[in-house]
Amino acid sequence: MFPSTFNGFAGPYLTYPPTSSTMSGDPYLGCSSMDYFSMLADSDLSLNIATITSRPVGEMSVLTARLRTDFNSKLGCIVHKKGKYKEATQVHAEFEKMLGLITFHHLLSSPVPGQADLLTLDQEMGSIWIQVPLLVEEAHAALTTRRANTAAIVFFVGLLNLLGAISGNLMIIFPLLKNGDIEAGLGPGGGIIEPRSVDEPIGDVDENPRFPNYLKHGEASLIAGMNGWGYGYYMTYFLFLEEADPGCGLVDLDDVYSRYQQLSSIEVLLSTGLRRSAVVRHLVREWRRELEVSLHCLLSVEEGNMLGDTLNMFVSLANTRLDITGT
Repeated sequence: MFPSTFNGFAGPYLTYPPTSSTMSGDPYLGCSSMDYFSMLADSDLSLNIATITSRPVGEMSVLTARLRTDFNSKLGCIVHKKGKYKEATQVHAEFEKMLGLITFHHLLSSPVPGQADLLTLDQEMGSIWIQVPLLVEEAHAALTTRRANTAAIVFFVGLLNLLGAISGNLMIIFPLLKNGDIEAGLGPGGGIIEPRSVDEPIGDVDENPRFPNYLKHGEASLIAGMNGWGYGYYMTYFLFLEEADPGCGLVDLDDVYSRYQQLSSIEVLLSTGLRRSAVVRHLVREWRRELEVSLHCLLSVEEGNMLGDTLNMFVSLANTRLDITGT
């Protein structure tokens, strides 16, 4: 009994991912300032802001969008916890402030956008449109694996608690069955227990630690208490087991994509003359809103953060292109 019970009690504190809300999580972060400097190096950025803001409008828009996405991805262990910690919110705010200053400096230089800028934006949006299904597949696989592992751990800890409850019942029942106490009404020392009146005081528990009815009510109450106590422990694990499949994925994405296929090339959509910029902007908002609903099971968890940032990047670049077009 005791090994199963002890392991069952200790399970939520010894396993990770956590199986209890009392878990504090891993104290070690999976990202640091090294990732930030690596991101800047990969983007070929320097401290000379003029070398950044002198770029064409299209290239500058893609750069800032990529920086935001890469920052949220590589430093996600910090910025994605901004809802819980003030320091994480401060880090995110400072980075957004830096991007805002870069964009403002670029606007002051007043570069005139041209066809090359539109081509840059169209190519990047086309790349994102193709990349989204891959990100959905990756997020779905990662989330499925995590949920399966968590379910296995939770089931194992619940099983330990169940074995502890079963062992506790056997510790009560087996000695009684072995000695025939229940049938013969024998006391602890083997003596016959004479029945007493129900309203007769029980007396000192040390002298007669049993109910006055040949053991049955007392032992039954103890067994019922053991089962109720054990049920409160192991059923909390079995009752809230989740399926490994998160419930959404490529099928839901394809459903939305099929209704907004025209957004795969905003250049072609605008060139037909059948859609004004305001209408296309509305379609982009609706596309993003429907994906938020259809892929909620992925976008609401850590595994879908990269997917959400990429969708936001597409919306940002689409709005920038529509601002340049201005029709």
